[in-house]
Parts: sequence; structure tokens; C-alpha cells
Amino acid sequence: MFSASGFWDYSLKVYALTEVKDLCLDLQNRYGFNVNLLLLCGYLERKSLGLSSVDINKLQQDIAQIDRQTQLIRNKRVAVKKSEPKQYQQLLKNELELEKLQQQQLIDSLATITFVRQDMSNLHTYRSNMPYSQGQELGNMITKLEGLATQFEMENDDR
Repeated sequence: MFSASGFWDYSLKVYALTEVKDLCLDLQNRYGFNVNLLLLCGYLERKSLGLSSVDINKLQQDIAQIDRQTQLIRNKRVAVKKSEPKQYQQLLKNELELEKLQQQQLIDSLATITFVRQDMSNLHTYRSNMPYSQGQELGNMITKLEGLATQFEMENDDR
């Protein structure tokens, strides 16, 4: 039903939008969201497939190990950005490989999920699972990301 390459292609297209990239990185850096899980929420929403809070928790657990490895590489990459350009490029390549692996894990994990009808979007369900889920600014960021995803869907209606 799902392909990792289809999700990767979707992610590249959506993430190429500057506003989406900036919001995703802001949500990652300030609130601890996982960018791939944010993108998966939009990908599934596009297919009218809802995730429950339990599903989000399971997906987070399933990618936890790869996520820790990715964060270590990301931290090293950021640390050498200005001082060691060659190492920076290699770490960026390694990080992207781990991001792709993480997406494969997310797609594999979907096989165990029974999708739900829900009262809120996948992004808001993900938000509600986060430790700092309250706050108007965070809610506004998630709502803006939803709007951008909807806009992307309308402009690229090739489900």
C-alpha cells in the first residue's frame, strides 16, 4: 500500500518549499518534533488516513534508535559547518542516508497500524503527544504547516 520511495519523493517535494522546511526545522529544534514524522503525518493526511495517539507513540518508538543516530550525526555536522567543509559535506550525506532509513522504518511500521477516523489532523494528534503540546505559538505553527500541506495537495493533486 505504501512505498518508501513514494514517501521519499513526496518529502523531497514538500520539504523543498521554504516555509515548510523552516517550520519543520523550527518544530524540530524548539519542540523536539521529528521532521520525518511530521512529513509522514502530511503524507497520510493526503491519503485520508488518520493516526491515533497510540499510532504516533508506536511510530516514535520504532524510529527511536535511528533518530538518536541521526541526531548525533546532525550535532557533529552543525559543529563543523564553518571549520571543516569536507567533513560537513560527508556528515550531511550520512545524515541524509539515515533520514532515508528512518523513512523506510516509518513505512515498514505502517503495516501494523489500523488507520482511524479522527476529529483532528495527524499533525495535531502528533502535537498532542508531545511533552510541550500546549501553547498558542505551537498551535499556530502546526496550523500553518497544515495549511501549507493543504496548499501543496491542491497544487499537486496526484495522490
